[in-house]
Amino acid sequence: MSIITDALGGLALIVPVLIVWTWTVRRQMATRTREMAEANRALAESEERFRSIFDNVNDAIFIHDFDSGAILSVNRRALEMYGYDSEAEMRAATVEDLSEGSPPYDQQTVMVGIAKAAAGEPQLIDWLARTRTGRLFWVQVSMRCDHIGNAGKRLLVLVRDISERKEAELRLRTFKAAVDSSLSPIIITDSTAQIEYVNDAFVSSTGYEVFEVMGCKPSLLKSGKTPPEVYQELWQTVLAGRGWRGDFLNRRKNGSEYWESASIAPVMDDRGVIAHFVGVKEDISERKRVEEELWVLANTDPLTGLSNRRSFLNAATNEFQRARRFGHPLTVLMFDIDYFKRINDSFGHPTGDIVIRTVSDLLRSTLRDVDLVGRLGGEEFAAVLLETTMDKAMDVAERARAAVAAMTCIGEGGEAVVFTVSVGVASHDGDDQSFDSILGRADKALYQAKQGGRNQVCVAAAVTG
Repeated sequence: MSIITDALGGLALIVPVLIVWTWTVRRQMATRTREMAEANRALAESEERFRSIFDNVNDAIFIHDFDSGAILSVNRRALEMYGYDSEAEMRAATVEDLSEGSPPYDQQTVMVGIAKAAAGEPQLIDWLARTRTGRLFWVQVSMRCDHIGNAGKRLLVLVRDISERKEAELRLRTFKAAVDSSLSPIIITDSTAQIEYVNDAFVSSTGYEVFEVMGCKPSLLKSGKTPPEVYQELWQTVLAGRGWRGDFLNRRKNGSEYWESASIAPVMDDRGVIAHFVGVKEDISERKRVEEELWVLANTDPLTGLSNRRSFLNAATNEFQRARRFGHPLTVLMFDIDYFKRINDSFGHPTGDIVIRTVSDLLRSTLRDVDLVGRLGGEEFAAVLLETTMDKAMDVAERARAAVAAMTCIGEGGEAVVFTVSVGVASHDGDDQSFDSILGRADKALYQAKQGGRNQVCVAAAVTG
């Protein structure tokens, strides 16, 4: 009885303990179950977030088994980039399927990159890839090795489409090759006009080496003979965002001068602000020389070098109009060599030419630089004295007449030739309506001098209504 009583008493003590232990275990199991559920939910959410990021990045992502090289997973961008319909289909693709296939874009190059990545050296290479349809395009491939959880060693490959960049680089190389090899000198400066680039033609044209002009300004080519207004117009135009074209008289490194035609344009950055200036130039020295020769032929008398009739009348008309507009004095002189036909008949035309040149030289030395003088034809000359009244003009005319009369010209055969000139003078009195009017009056005065015995100065009558 006592044994049973004792057993019952011990059982009474154990049962509460068992109840407490059972409750504790159940609570722990419930907590663990809840924690596992929460962990699974968090893991699922994490995997969902990862997949969302994985599938929505702009670059293609490949995850390879490091040992076998097999594709384990790709993101949605990889499918789009390479033109595959499903991940399963792409997992079956090989390096040759996804690449151009010939060296250096082949399996061997990939293996070299993988080996370097396995050694802890991340790889970044440009690669010529192939879509499922065979279209080739440029990508940048980044490779690195890493362990992902307990799954073992993985090769992580990030692929970025760089086709646009490669096309831009090709265009840039093409443009640079064209600029480098251009026969026209080309210069590029920054926004402050400091030189950043010149091509070989610039070096050949100017004599300056590339290192000598880097950081300098194009003004190092200035000769000082290009009018300041040209540079003012240039800067006003290009700073307003427009291209400019014009000519400079520049100086090479060796000091020789040359004419240069330049087309200069501003280059804007993405904000519309001037970032650079580009100048394309051409040596036009020969063209300018020919133009000058043509101008001389068209505007000067070949025997004397004075203005010919057409050029003289054009310049004289402009000066007359200016004098008339502002009310300034202006006087016209007409000179004619007396008995010139007799000189030609007696001594020959070569000596007659010497006489004509002698008169032209005397007129140059007698008149001021601002005055106009020209040969109208044959033995006849004319001069326009600017800002000159009749009294002063008469002094000039008389000095010229007396100087001619006092000189002896040596003809072609060594003979001494003495000759005189007659002079007609007409002053603009405000009533002349054209230069032809005042020139006609000076011509009448010259005729009077001839009729009056020659070797004299006669003044034209005033304009009459």
